[in-house]
Amino acid sequence: LARMDGLVEHLKSILNAIDSISATDATEDLIEALEEAAEAEQTALDNVHSAVVQAVKSESESQTGDEPATPPATPEADDFDERIAPLHEALEQALKDSQAALKEVDNTIENALDGSAEEDLQDVEDFADGLESLLPEWDAFYEQYNEWRRTEGGCNRTEVLQDLGRFNTRMTEIIREVRDLPQSGYLLPMYRLLVEAAEREEGAVRALRNSWEPFTTDAFIAAERERDAADSLRRESSIALEELRNRT
Repeated sequence: LARMDGLVEHLKSILNAIDSISATDATEDLIEALEEAAEAEQTALDNVHSAVVQAVKSESESQTGDEPATPPATPEADDFDERIAPLHEALEQALKDSQAALKEVDNTIENALDGSAEEDLQDVEDFADGLESLLPEWDAFYEQYNEWRRTEGGCNRTEVLQDLGRFNTRMTEIIREVRDLPQSGYLLPMYRLLVEAAEREEGAVRALRNSWEPFTTDAFIAAERERDAADSLRRESSIALEELRNRT
């Protein structure tokens, strides 16, 4: 029973691991297949576990005082075997089905990575080329903002709002360029990271424009916090793209 308790807990950890996998349009069906296989195993294992728990409990209740444990009579043992045999068979079938599901998922992933269609590979290269031309523009936007920020925007409210309006317009253009990048299949997670990064920066500039006041820094601090988060998303996207290119 103790060993079976360990199996139950181990299977729970596997289910938790499957739940933690980030799903995309390309992987959603694969993750669902893994979940169904593990849940079928869990149901079958729980049934066997419950039967064993009940048998141990019944045996314990049948013994009294300090009398030594005695094995159950043959008819009772036979009865237990008869009751648990179908549960064992169901568990073994669930395990076989899970192995088949795992093999199918593994083959799907291997075929996708090793046998990528030529157009898919071209999408990856197009995305990489688009990103390579986009990032310098994005960095140039940073440089312009940094230079402007160095003086905290000056103190002329009209000029500051005009500058922030231009920054907002430029960020909107960058978002448009990001959304023009390929987003098919394996590129979708990287595409979403870049879109989120651009949208956060555009929102930060817009919020800064709406809340800026002379001789205050709170609005700048909030904007730069969003900018740091966006920069992290950009790096994450670039790393994921490089890993994808290495695989393909």
